[in-house]
Amino acid sequence: MPGPSRPRQVRLRRLRDEGRSRQGAEELRDDRVRLPGGAGVIPRRFAEAIRAAAQELSQVPGVRSVVLFGSAARGTAKEDSDIDLFIDCDRAAEDAAWKVLVGLDGRLHVEFSVMFYRPEEREAFDKQFLESIVRQGRVLFGGLPVLTPDQLDLQPLRLVSYQTGRLSPRKRAQFLREIDGYETRKRVGRKVYVVRKPGFLKEAGGWRVGRGAVVVPEESIEALDDLLRRYGATRSIIAIWSQRP
Repeated sequence: MPGPSRPRQVRLRRLRDEGRSRQGAEELRDDRVRLPGGAGVIPRRFAEAIRAAAQELSQVPGVRSVVLFGSAARGTAKEDSDIDLFIDCDRAAEDAAWKVLVGLDGRLHVEFSVMFYRPEEREAFDKQFLESIVRQGRVLFGGLPVLTPDQLDLQPLRLVSYQTGRLSPRKRAQFLREIDGYETRKRVGRKVYVVRKPGFLKEAGGWRVGRGAVVVPEESIEALDDLLRRYGATRSIIAIWSQRP
């Protein structure tokens, strides 16, 4: 009498293993939660720790606000990531805030990385870091730091998207030469003479960001507008800010 089919036993074992793998994958998915607004997911214990930190830190005298930043705020945190917090508080409140976070670390097995901030010490902070807090941070309680463009060393710019579809090929080429500049080469005997003509963008301190899109300083927008109207190009303008180089 033939014995049991070994391949069948292997297949059943494989199915059991695959079932465990699928179950593990479901548990892994269940152990992550989506951030508000659909901006990525984080481990569930991170979400619990963030909620608890916001609630408990709000009770600490001298703590004015708490902002989440970094990978947890972006929704890209992994199991071994830190939870980055930007805490605006009095110096005397730092120890009490740390005790809260150390307690949560022990309870929820997370690790906090904290940046303490005071408005009067703003100059000691990197301006790009503060700008990223204002732009990307998630307020847990309180508010974002109040910072002016001058304090962040930001300059006003204009992002201009233009359309030249109604221009003839010749007129479009003339327009591009005027806005981007051009280079001509002329050979005289064995020598080659190069003439470079800078365009509007270089003279205005602007730059191209794509086909049909440029960035110029705020003070140059009227001159660019005049150039666009002269050639009959249409445009849309968005005000933006950028840190000075």
